[in-house]
Amino acid sequence: MSRCRWLLLASLLIPGALAAQVEVPHLPWRTITTEHFRIHFEPGLEAWARNLASRIESVRTAVAARVGYTPPQMIDIIVEDPLNVANGSAWPSLFTPAMRFWATPPQPSSNLSGIRGWGEVLAVHEYAHLAHLLRPSREPGSRLLAFLSGFSASPMLMVPSWVTEGYATLIEGELTGAGRPNNVSRPAILRQLALEGYLPSYGELDATGRFNGGAMRYLVGSAYLEWLQEQRGDSALPHLWRRATSRKARKFPEAFSGVFGDAPELLYGRFASQLTADAHAARAQLEAQGLATGTLVQHWMWNVGAPALAPDGERIAVRRASPSAGLKVQVLSLSPQPVSARDSARAANHFARDPEDVRPIAVYPRPLRAIAALTPKGGASYDVPRWFRDGQRLLVTRSVPRSDGRARPDLFIWTLENGAVRRVTRAAGILLADPLPDGRTAAALTCGAGTCSLVLVDLTNGTLRPLAAGALDRGFAGVRVSPDGRRVVSSRQRGASWDLVVVDIASGAIAAVGPTDGAPRHSATWADDSTLVAVSEASGVAVLERIAVSGNRVEVIARTASAAGAPDVAPDGRVYWLDLHGRGFDLRVSDTGVALAPGPPLDSALFPATRRVNTRVAQEFDSAAFTEPRPYGIGTMGVAFVPSTISGPEGDGWTVGLNANDPLGRLRFYAAGGDGTAASWRGGRAALTYRGLPAALHVQGWSAQQEVSAQRRFGGVGAEWLDVAYRGLLGAASVDRHGVGSTTAIRIGASAGHVESLTDGSSVDRSLVFGALGLRRAFTPGSTTLITAELDLALSQGSTGDAAWTRSSVAVALAGGPTNGARLGIRGQAGRVFSDVLPGYERFSLGGGGAPYVDDAALAQRVHYPALPVGALSGSRYAIFSAETTGMLRVHHDWLTAGSEWGRFTRVAGVAMSLDVNRIAVFRLPSFRALAGVSHILNAPLANATIGYVSLSVRP
Repeated sequence: MSRCRWLLLASLLIPGALAAQVEVPHLPWRTITTEHFRIHFEPGLEAWARNLASRIESVRTAVAARVGYTPPQMIDIIVEDPLNVANGSAWPSLFTPAMRFWATPPQPSSNLSGIRGWGEVLAVHEYAHLAHLLRPSREPGSRLLAFLSGFSASPMLMVPSWVTEGYATLIEGELTGAGRPNNVSRPAILRQLALEGYLPSYGELDATGRFNGGAMRYLVGSAYLEWLQEQRGDSALPHLWRRATSRKARKFPEAFSGVFGDAPELLYGRFASQLTADAHAARAQLEAQGLATGTLVQHWMWNVGAPALAPDGERIAVRRASPSAGLKVQVLSLSPQPVSARDSARAANHFARDPEDVRPIAVYPRPLRAIAALTPKGGASYDVPRWFRDGQRLLVTRSVPRSDGRARPDLFIWTLENGAVRRVTRAAGILLADPLPDGRTAAALTCGAGTCSLVLVDLTNGTLRPLAAGALDRGFAGVRVSPDGRRVVSSRQRGASWDLVVVDIASGAIAAVGPTDGAPRHSATWADDSTLVAVSEASGVAVLERIAVSGNRVEVIARTASAAGAPDVAPDGRVYWLDLHGRGFDLRVSDTGVALAPGPPLDSALFPATRRVNTRVAQEFDSAAFTEPRPYGIGTMGVAFVPSTISGPEGDGWTVGLNANDPLGRLRFYAAGGDGTAASWRGGRAALTYRGLPAALHVQGWSAQQEVSAQRRFGGVGAEWLDVAYRGLLGAASVDRHGVGSTTAIRIGASAGHVESLTDGSSVDRSLVFGALGLRRAFTPGSTTLITAELDLALSQGSTGDAAWTRSSVAVALAGGPTNGARLGIRGQAGRVFSDVLPGYERFSLGGGGAPYVDDAALAQRVHYPALPVGALSGSRYAIFSAETTGMLRVHHDWLTAGSEWGRFTRVAGVAMSLDVNRIAVFRLPSFRALAGVSHILNAPLANATIGYVSLSVRP
């Protein structure tokens, strides 16, 4: 199994996994140990980690009994909170399996609503992945491959993603009695997709290009597996895994049909047909209770956030997202955009010329007129708008990077008159806020330490004052200020449910409100000082209820066949809300006179088109012993073998490396050695990195050689002055800092070594000091446009024998285009070396794919350019200018020159594919880059030569 496939697997287990692995090993982490788990937690999460440690062994036993396999390895769990979002991942390494848990809990309006505890659901779901994916193959070849690679070679890794994610979601629902299979979100989505004839095809279950596409593998996948299980019994899925891991190699369709009697895509068709019939039956039950769908105001495709009505009742603010329009907060007039005189005249002219044509039917209202828009900043979008009482300002939130690479959402004030945006808080974890009538204070929901609490924010200076503290499994969600400014309404978790609570701002007193039927209620807002409007899940369908603050009077004001949510009340008492449809959300408005009686739960026999609370298997996980927290130290080292290779104009080379590090990446050791053709690099390297301090410390040594004059491909280049053996040591310190759309990297160090000529046997000592600065900046002038700018500066000074030299280089790049897709850019880099007597070895040399054993800082004169042989261009100065597309696919036209003076440019056109992956500590993998390309040289020195190259390089 190649590393690339393993990284692809990891990316499927957590959306954005490869892009969002934020490692902060320098924090004072601590460790709790149980019999089969090591739980490492960052500061502030000890209570969360203790709660997890008390249950994790019981989770292991329950999951293994259900899946039919128990991984015997000790498993590392990393408990962290890098982005203030709810997520988790499993990393099925054969010898060092691990899980990462992000502690911020989900909100009740998400697909993850209806959970008893966030840590419990994460533990069950992610451990189900490990128990499933680490199940070993009984086929001898796969077992040998697993032993040699250090990674599981289980056929479970080859099954579709809807199987792996759907199965973990199924286990999540069965063992907790809650989770996605048992909340109201999954049946609402499935029901609406079925009613619209828009259920994903079998081939679309793993696709992400449609609305909610990434969730289909969880929601539809788990429902399909449940349906299959009902057809063949509880043992059917474990039997499927046993067939898939047989001594006889089988692909998934063959293993599947042996258990269920037919191909997975054919049975999925029957499942979809049954689901559609049940969805229509569920709709009939809702119609019998009485639908209240209000009036359609706007039909929106894709994702829409909770709308906020302006105090004048004539405007609405909402966050919208779509592949074409990107992410933005918009202020819209509630008056439909009129037909322009120009469009009317054009239509009249058309029908005058073609009177037999048929005028189109207006199915949906005309688009609402946009008044203002707030586009992303530094790649992060604003969210959750809430109006001040003056109707001219809004509170919004946006995630802001911290210097260590993590991020926290903060509060901002957006002024419509001039478009100004002012930041209010700093690293406060504010998910949403609502201003008080005085305009100087806001009530807010803040999340940290694995729970969410209510606070008051001073909008003049950003200070926070506690209002109502949350606790594990008793956190808050949502916050709206009453019209009189004296109270806020929120929801507080109670097991797998949510209760409405009103908090007195002056005293902090908390009072439960609404019915005492135990049904989840959330997303509440005020109709007036004595009445609330909230989402209720009492009947297994998300409806809107009007609830008296005092007493138990409840009236249903919105009920649809899918799900109603995100209500807000206009000054005239009408309620605006969002209605889910198969491709997005509709904005609807309900009149004040609507009042229906609450309905009974839908028939659970129509599951999964309706909700079914699973009480047959649901259990409480027993408490188990665990050690007291201790300092993390350097953790437990794990090892991975990391091959790399290069094939280009200089020849072919291969390297075998061993990478060892702890789960956090605090200490890393890398050793590699290899061989190849004479003109490629041969030798070895050892590197040690310590990241237990804010600045990372690096030490490495190498012994390598290259006979460049032995190049034979494409005519070669007889550069005997590059035929050397180089032995050296290097020490360095590096710091990376992150800002809003920016990254700054600084590296300084020194090196000493010995250079021996392979031509005449002469040798000299070589020493140098160096410093490098890298700046990256992203600008988002529009919601779908991204401009990136890069600047790299490097300076080194040293001596080679008796010759002293100073080398400097600069690289700049600018690219622009859509946020999702290839961008057009220009790039330039140049360098110069100053010396009274410049040794040939210190001249810039363009060409080749880089040295796998020598640090780039110690070999800065070697300018990587794999489309040319090593030394094709050389001199005391060089320059490369490029016009290119950026991203994984690079189409480029380059101009290169080198010499004592810049002269004629060599022109090269080509195309290349690359994949850069930063280190993944839990997988024991270093950073690496895969590159493949082909280029055509248009003029001297290798006119009309077409050169291909491929490499897999490691950056320890």
